[in-house]
Amino acid sequence: MQLWDPGQVFAILCVLAVIFAAAWIFFRGNVGQCDSAVDLSGKTVIVTGANTGIGFMTALDLARRNARVILACRSREKAEKAKEEIVAKTGNTNVVVRLLDLCSLKSVRDFAKQIIEEEPRLDILINNAGVVNEGRGKTLTDEGLETLFAANYFGPFLLTNLLLDLLKKSAPSRIINVSSVINKFATIDFENLNAEKSFKHHHQYADSKLAVILFTRQLAKKLEGTGVTANVLHPGTVYTDLFKHLFFLLRYPLLTFIRIFCKTPEEGAQTSLYLALSDDVKDISGKYFVDCQLMESGANPLSRNMEVAEKLWNVSEEITGLSSKKKNCIGFMTALHLARRNARVVLACRNKARAEKAKEEIIAKTGNTNVVVRLIDLCSLKSVRGFAQQVKEEEPRLDILINNAGTVSEGKYRVLTEDGLETLFATNYFGPFFLTNLLLDLMKCTPHSRIINVSSVMSNYGTIDLQNLNAEKSYSPSKCYAASKLAMVLFTQELARKLEGSGVTANVLHPGVVNTDLFRNLSFLFRYPIKGFVTLFCKTPEEGAQTSLHLALSDDVKTISGKYFADCRLMESGANPIIHDKELAEKLWKISCEMTGLSSKRMDSNKNNSK
Repeated sequence: MQLWDPGQVFAILCVLAVIFAAAWIFFRGNVGQCDSAVDLSGKTVIVTGANTGIGFMTALDLARRNARVILACRSREKAEKAKEEIVAKTGNTNVVVRLLDLCSLKSVRDFAKQIIEEEPRLDILINNAGVVNEGRGKTLTDEGLETLFAANYFGPFLLTNLLLDLLKKSAPSRIINVSSVINKFATIDFENLNAEKSFKHHHQYADSKLAVILFTRQLAKKLEGTGVTANVLHPGTVYTDLFKHLFFLLRYPLLTFIRIFCKTPEEGAQTSLYLALSDDVKDISGKYFVDCQLMESGANPLSRNMEVAEKLWNVSEEITGLSSKKKNCIGFMTALHLARRNARVVLACRNKARAEKAKEEIIAKTGNTNVVVRLIDLCSLKSVRGFAQQVKEEEPRLDILINNAGTVSEGKYRVLTEDGLETLFATNYFGPFFLTNLLLDLMKCTPHSRIINVSSVMSNYGTIDLQNLNAEKSYSPSKCYAASKLAMVLFTQELARKLEGSGVTANVLHPGVVNTDLFRNLSFLFRYPIKGFVTLFCKTPEEGAQTSLHLALSDDVKTISGKYFADCRLMESGANPIIHDKELAEKLWKISCEMTGLSSKRMDSNKNNSK
C-alpha cells in the first residue's frame, strides 16, 4: 500500500520551497550596503561592544579607514584579542581598548571621565552593545537597575549624555544608536520601567529597544543647531553572540534558523557604517533606518510620541543620576542645613545614583562626612521594612525623623503597588505611616526626639472616604493627592496623642508652594503653565525647607506636639476643619494598620508602657 502520493509529496515540497524562498527574501532580499569611500584620518570613534559580532565588524571597517578606534568593552581579554585581530587585518595601530560595563553606572562614569581626559575629540559614537537576556529571571545591578534594561538603555543613555560636550566640541559629529525591529511590539510603562511590578524578559528586551528610539528622537531635538546628529537603526536579524544568553531550549533551534536565513555580522554592520560615514545623512537627525534606508514605517508609532520621549528622558535623568533636580528639592535643602549643623544625616532615597550625587554635594558644601545613603521606596512596604530594619541595626539613636518625600501624580489612572496599594497614596501616606511606626521604639530610646511630617495646603480641600481610601470605587489624581495630605495631618494628630508622655513629639507642616521637582509627574498640558507660575511667584526650595527645620530644631516647639504649622508659625486656623475629628483620625489609624500589616494594638500597648 502506497503511503504517500507522489503528487502530494511534490506539492508539499513546493510549498516548503516557497516558504524557504519567502523567508530568504524577507530576511536577506534587501541587505543594505555602505558604499562610502570616506577616509577617517584624524577622526576618533567609539564603538561599544566592539569585541564581537556587529560591533567588531563596525570597528574593523572604521579602522580600515584610518580612524582612531576605541573599543569600549566589558571583557579586557576579549577586547585585546579583538584589537590584535583588527590591527593585523588593517595595519592601523591606532586602536585602543577601554573598559566599559554598561550595566554599571559607575563604570560608565569612569569610562566617560577617562575619554574626556585622554581624547581631544570624538567624532563618532556608536552605541552598539546590547544583550537579549541575562537569564530567565529578573536580576538587578549594583545600582538597583534591572540588568537587561541597564545594558540596552540606561547605560547608553548615561554614556551619551556624559560625552555630549566632547561631541559638540568636535562637530560635525554623529551619534548612532542600535535598536531592533522588536521595538514594534513594545510599550513604555513608566510604572514598570525598572521591572518593579513584573518582569518578562522578551517584554523587557522589546521595551528597551523602543526606549533607545525614543531617546534618540529626544536627543536629536535637544541637539538641534549644535552640529551633532543622532540617528537610530535596526541592523537586521544577524547571526551574532547576542543570542548566547537565550534560554537553553530556545537557543539552538533559533541559532540554526539564523545561520540559514539571517545576515552575517558584516552585513549587519552596514547601516551603522552608513549612518557614521555617508554624506547622504550628514544633515539628518532623529530618524530610524533599516538596510541603509530611512524606514520610519518600521518603527513603533509610539516612538514618535514626543511627550512620551520627553517624559522618558526626564525619568532616565533621575534614574541615572544625571538630573540636577535634587537642588530643586526641599528634602535636599533640609539635609544640607542639618549637615551644616554637624548632624549624622541619613539620606533615605529611592534612587541610589541620585542619592550618592546629593551626598557628594552635601559633603563638599559642608565638610561633614557623616552623611550616608540608605535606599527606601515608600511605594513598597517590603522596602520600608528593610530600611527600618537596617536603621535599627546600624543606628544607636534617632533624634529627628522628617517624612518629606512625596509626589503629585503618577498619571491619570489608578496604579497599584506590589502590595496592592494605590501608588500616590502609598508614597504620600501609607509609606510614611508604616516607616514612622517601625522606627518609634528607636525614637523613644532617644530623649527629646521629634517627628516632622510634610503635608500641603491641599489638605484643606481633601476628604477622607474610609470606603475609598485605596481608590477602590473611583480615582481622581487631584482628589487622591489632597486626601493623602489630609491623611498626613490626621495621622500626625493621632500619633501625637499616642505618644503623650513618651518624650517624642510629632508635628505636621505645609512648606508653602515651592518651585520643586514635585511637579514632574503632572501631565504635559498642565506641567509647564503651572511650573511657569511657580517659578515666578513661589518659594525656593531653601525657603520651603524652613518650616521643617524650625520644627526639627527650635526650642520654641520642643514641647508642642500634634500641631499644624506653616511659615514657621502655628496655623491651626487655616487648616481643614476635618483635622479636629478625633474619631475619624482613630478610624484612619486602624485601617492604616490593617493595610500596612501593623497591629493596631501595638501602639496602644507602647503608649501604656511609656506611661
